[in-house]
Parts: sequence; C-alpha cells; structure tokens
Amino acid sequence: MTSDSALGSTDLVPPRHAEVAIVGAGPTGLTLAAELALRGTEAVVLEQLPERLPTSRSLVLHARTLEYLDMRGLAESAVLAGHRFSTYPLGSARSSVRLSGLPTRFPFALSLPQNRTEAMLERHALALGACVIRRARVIALPSDADQVRLTLDANGLRRELTCSWLVGCDGSHSTVRHAAEIAFPCRRYPDWVISADVELRTPMSEPWSRFSADGMVIVLPWGDSRGRFIIYDYRNPGSVHELTEEALRETLLRTAGRDFGFRKSLTMSRYRCEQGHAATYRQGRVLLAGDAAHVHPPTGGQGLNTGVADALNLGWKLSTAVADSEAEHLLDSYNAERSRAASRILRWTDALLKFNTMSTVLGRAARRGLLFAAPLPFLQHRMAMTLSGLDVTYRTHADAGPVGDRVPDIPVFFAGRPQRLYEVLRRGRPVHLSRSPAVRPMHGAVRAFPVLSAEQLRLYGDTLVRPDGYIADLPVSRQLGRCDA
Repeated sequence: MTSDSALGSTDLVPPRHAEVAIVGAGPTGLTLAAELALRGTEAVVLEQLPERLPTSRSLVLHARTLEYLDMRGLAESAVLAGHRFSTYPLGSARSSVRLSGLPTRFPFALSLPQNRTEAMLERHALALGACVIRRARVIALPSDADQVRLTLDANGLRRELTCSWLVGCDGSHSTVRHAAEIAFPCRRYPDWVISADVELRTPMSEPWSRFSADGMVIVLPWGDSRGRFIIYDYRNPGSVHELTEEALRETLLRTAGRDFGFRKSLTMSRYRCEQGHAATYRQGRVLLAGDAAHVHPPTGGQGLNTGVADALNLGWKLSTAVADSEAEHLLDSYNAERSRAASRILRWTDALLKFNTMSTVLGRAARRGLLFAAPLPFLQHRMAMTLSGLDVTYRTHADAGPVGDRVPDIPVFFAGRPQRLYEVLRRGRPVHLSRSPAVRPMHGAVRAFPVLSAEQLRLYGDTLVRPDGYIADLPVSRQLGRCDA
C-alpha cells in the first residue's frame, strides 16, 4: 500500500491533499487528469465505481477528437483499435454526410466502444503520474477562498482530502454540481429511443439509416460482427411493450424492412433524451466538465467528444492557475469558451433529434425536402465540419481575427528536423510558430518554424499556438510565459 502522498497508480487509499481533485473516471476526467499531469500538476481522480464499466456506451470519436488524441500521441493506437467509416447517416442512401473531404489527417469517424477509449486514456494518465482512486465516493465538499475540503467514503472508510481545485466530471447527475448549487435547467424529450448493441451474421463497414412511415433505423458498425441499432419507432413511441430480442427483430422488420442478419443482442435499452446546461462551469474553486456541465441527445455522437474538448481546454488553463494565482482569469475563459461551444452542440443535437422523430405527414414531407437538399456541396461541407468538431472556434466575435481559431496540423521544422505541429504539441506546452530563428521564442513557448505556402505563412508565420491547438491572444501568451518559463 502506498503512502498518502504517493500518486501515479490506482490505489484504494486517497491522499490527504492534491492540487487538483477530479470526481469521475470517465473520458473527460481521465483526459483532464492526463493534461494536468503532463504539465506537472498533481492530479487525483476519484471514482465511486470499483471498476470500469464493460459496456460500449459512447461509440463514435470524431475528427477533432482524434486530432486532440494526436496532440498527445494517442491517435494512432485509437485508430488501430477502432473501425473508421467515411459517411454519417441521415436517413436515405443519397443523403449521408461525406467525411472523406474533411481538412484533417482523420477524414472519417471512428467507431470505438467507450470502455476501450477509457482504458486507453487511463493508461495514458497513469503513465504521466496522475492517480486514479476507485471506490471513492464524495459525501461532502465545503469550500472556501483557498481550498476545497472533501469528505469521502473510500472503500467503506471515511476519509478527508483537501485540494486547491475540484473538477466535477461525474456525469449528468453530478454530485459536485449539486453540492456546489450550480443551476442546471434540464428538459426531457417526449419520444423514446431504442438502442441495442447486437451481433450480426454479416459484418457491416459503413453506417446505414432509412426512414419509413413506421420509424427510423440507424445502424453504426463496429468493424466486426457487431453493430449498434438506434431506432425511433413512430408506431410505438412510448414504453408500452417489453423490449426483448423478438420485439427488437419485429421492430426492425416493420421500420426498416429487414433485420440485418441480427443474431443476438448484447445490450438493449429504451430511454428518453434530455437536454440540460449548467448555468456556469465555475463556482469559486469548483469547476464542471463533460456531462456534469452539459447533457444533450446522443444524435450525431457528440457527447464523449464534447467532454474531451472540455478537458483539453481546461487542462492547460487550470495547470497555469495552479502555478500562478494571477492566472485564475483563464478559468473564466474556460467557462466562456466551452459554454458557447456546448450551447452550439445543444442546438445541433436538438435539431437532429427533431429531424429524426418527425412522424406527422407534414413532418415527413419536410424531412424529405431536407434530405433532397442534403447532397448540395455547401450543406455537405457545413454538416461534415459541424459533426467532426473541426469548425469549433473560440473567437469572441466574427471580426476578432484569428485568435481562438483552430490551427491545422501544419508541417514545421522543430529540434533540427521536420515534424508536424501536433507532434510538437505533445509536450503540453504552447508552440511559437516563428518566421525567423533570430526571434526569441514567445513567452516561454517552444519554437517551431512553419514549412508553409505563402498564404499559410501569412496566417501562421508568427503565432502562439495554445496547448489545445488554438491561436492564443497576447495576454494569455504572457500568462503562459510566467508559468512555463
């Protein structure tokens, strides 16, 4: 058994103190722990479950998330473990969103069950020195201006832990959010959705979806003999009939006209979607990320991806604030940037769910019109960029200039050899893209020289890139310099 202060392994005994405590060992919490540990910040993850859930849950990693993983050296293993597909289904053969033209090294979506994603992220966090404590349930969390004092039930024993900062990554029913008294307006949609992970006789390589008068069916392949059915049953929109394999097959035949070689179910559930958004992502020394901050329908496969984006945005800012109390304003920028991004995702997933569930004659006619227009190039581009997350920007307004924009994975010359920008970002530090080796690196950043066309040089030739791959403004770059030098 390790001592109270020992971090870096899965241990049943929580430490007495940590610079940052993270509640929840899902993808958001594990990514955040790794981000903090990468920059030398002490991070402990508290998870009440004794072990990782074995179920698939969130299934899709989109292109921007794969870029984030690439910035930390994880994308290659994720892609090898998952199944890529180049289209995303909208409901007819001619209207799928084409992802193959996305401006990224990852012009596809990746099917990877959440338990496998979590295993990869946990190994990464532990290797960097973070600590994951299981069987640790938060009972109380009073806070003051200087610290948060947690009371834990740790494997049946009462335990106290103080931390400088606490982050709730503990899901839609967040204990941290409730204890911090952060408002979370939430509404439930009237329609029920059936989700089933199944084994198929014949593997599928690309997603499939169709509408009919009786409902809509979406099939997401895993790349082997398994797949996920998502069904909107217009004839039986409620939960009046028992969900069995026989009922599932009957529903598939009625709504899609086929059973896809369905052999047996692995998991089946029926649920109603919810939409909720925290009034703030920060209350004093308590912060929220992932589903604790925002909940939305799973349409478009955005949930896990949005949580990982929260963690990449928050990680370097929180680490900077731990090192320098004058940098706490960066946490307000986390609240502003990610709240705006989540509001956009909430609108997008709401529109997709309503599109999928329109069952009236007028609604079906409107959907046919939208599907007819979907192949238009400008609509294809816009939908692909939104689904993939590549169009997320942290600009404060349209004419704010490039500050807050995503920087693509451009070629650079670093440490005496050609590399990619995202490879350089794996150090977790800002990168100063400089035209000239005579220029001193900006505010403690590592320096790389862009190998670019004339147009790209104009955009990125003398730029500070944040650790999460967006262009930093000057006040932020100065703050980073004080903490990274």
